[in-house]
Amino acid sequence: DAVPARPSDENWEIPTRDGGWSETNPEELTALSTAMNKANSDLYVPVAKLIRQARRANLGKRPGGLYFEILTYHAFDAGLSGDNRAELFVSALRSVADRLAACADGEELEDPTMPGESISIRVTETQMQTAVEQFAGLASDAEAALNNDDDCAAALVFRNILGKNSDDEWVFPMPAACNEDGTPRA
Repeated sequence: DAVPARPSDENWEIPTRDGGWSETNPEELTALSTAMNKANSDLYVPVAKLIRQARRANLGKRPGGLYFEILTYHAFDAGLSGDNRAELFVSALRSVADRLAACADGEELEDPTMPGESISIRVTETQMQTAVEQFAGLASDAEAALNNDDDCAAALVFRNILGKNSDDEWVFPMPAACNEDGTPRA
């Protein structure tokens, strides 16, 4: 997500909801993301992108993609179950959903780039509650799909979670053995 920023000593500042400025450290976030990706067999970045895409497809603008990237970072930092992209994505969805609910209830989201600081976002109570409900539902759907023996039905669930890209193309194509409606091809 693109936002205006200005230099501030060793960090940067971005606008806050009340018209002020909040410090941030994008260079440190890049370093942390690189380290997290390396520590997780190069699966952190792809899963973070999937979480951001799920947000984009299901929420619109707020909360923004950077907030979800930070939520995903904390999910990996706390430890996720799974050893492949699908399992980690589903586990991350659940962690993000749970942490969103905690943040909606007043818990702060720590800024991993600036210890002792928390992330502040421009979001209404309604937008946050919508995010909580949407991601709780997405996590439940993904968990059920991951455990579904019907590969085509499961693929349809993941297709719907990830939605379409800006070119109006499905992000998750149906497998060759499946019809567009999630049934097996004859």
